[in-house]
Amino acid sequence: MINYRKRNEINEMRWNALVEQHPTGLPYAYTWYLDIVCPDWSAFVYGDYEAVMPLPIAQKFVVNYVYQPNYCQQLGVFALNDDVQVFDAFYTALRKKFWFFHVQQNPVFPSNKDLPGFKEKTNLTLSLQPSYAEIQQQYSESTKRNVNRGKKLSLIYSVDEMSTRRFVEVYSANTIGVPKTKITELIKTLSAQGMLSLLSVKSEFLEVLAADVVIKTPKRLVHLIPVTTPNGRTQGAMHFLIDQLIQQYAGTDMVLDFEGSSVENIARFYKSFGATEENFFDIRKRI
Repeated sequence: MINYRKRNEINEMRWNALVEQHPTGLPYAYTWYLDIVCPDWSAFVYGDYEAVMPLPIAQKFVVNYVYQPNYCQQLGVFALNDDVQVFDAFYTALRKKFWFFHVQQNPVFPSNKDLPGFKEKTNLTLSLQPSYAEIQQQYSESTKRNVNRGKKLSLIYSVDEMSTRRFVEVYSANTIGVPKTKITELIKTLSAQGMLSLLSVKSEFLEVLAADVVIKTPKRLVHLIPVTTPNGRTQGAMHFLIDQLIQQYAGTDMVLDFEGSSVENIARFYKSFGATEENFFDIRKRI
């Protein structure tokens, strides 16, 4: 049976244990993560937390609807088995309770995909199981040149040396409309949960050229908030950063999750490291 639960009615220990065991290794459905990216959320819960579905809630014209928050590429149903009837029951309940919704369902989705308001979307991921040498062979020639340029320029790669304040300053200076408070809270909470890698690349003169907030789960590294300065772009700083991250985790069971992209140039950049397509699902209901 599927029950609707308000945020304060959710058993956090059971919920987070399910998310931790989910085969994708995605971080977005942890209760503490949802509390940051969508302060008003509720959920559908199947049985004794055998499957769950977060419901980020917003309101328009006094009507509640479910939306897909920023910094949260995929949600939907999280279950440890792919029982079609269970997945169908969640989406039936969703359609009954909300007049309109937008859910980006994670890749584990055995239900009928030939439905109104349904389309496939593409994420890009890179398996880090091969050795670094094997992964590097998949790099495009352009990416190899950019990585080598960074080495010749003596760029400096650092992990967890940049402060939260400094990252937010660099990100704000190079990005429009930055939610500084939310990003600060996200970085601090990820650090407290032991799931943060705050990466940076500096020039030999210690100028910050690129940085990235990476979420580190037991199965996945999520390339969440990357930023490159104008000088960094001319020096191949983000190529260098990603290459260093790959070196760090090559030969492990981790997956590097680039979080997209539907933007052609960005997708081409990620594919230049050998990333492959992984589908997830955009599901909408409109009035």
